[in-house]
Amino acid sequence: PCSKDYWMSMPSFGYVIANTFQRPVHYFSKYHSLTFLPDNVPLNQNTSIVFIYILERQHFVAMKLKPNVPVPPIANGWEEICVKNCKLWK
Repeated sequence: PCSKDYWMSMPSFGYVIANTFQRPVHYFSKYHSLTFLPDNVPLNQNTSIVFIYILERQHFVAMKLKPNVPVPPIANGWEEICVKNCKLWK
């Protein structure tokens, strides 16, 4: 195992994951929930990645959402950093 220095942390890695996997990332936690959209990848048909953070265990769990379920709001500042062809994600 690696030390906590190398653990993925959210929400700070939200955009990294969204851009790397070229799909939206929905993050749910006890204190706040956010959606991260790719900021340098054109719109595609990749399904979303969904994480729930369990604070007590410092652990992430992946989920699959039902169609048309409400998702968290888009993280502030996304429109300011995304390139033009990415605005279709919204």
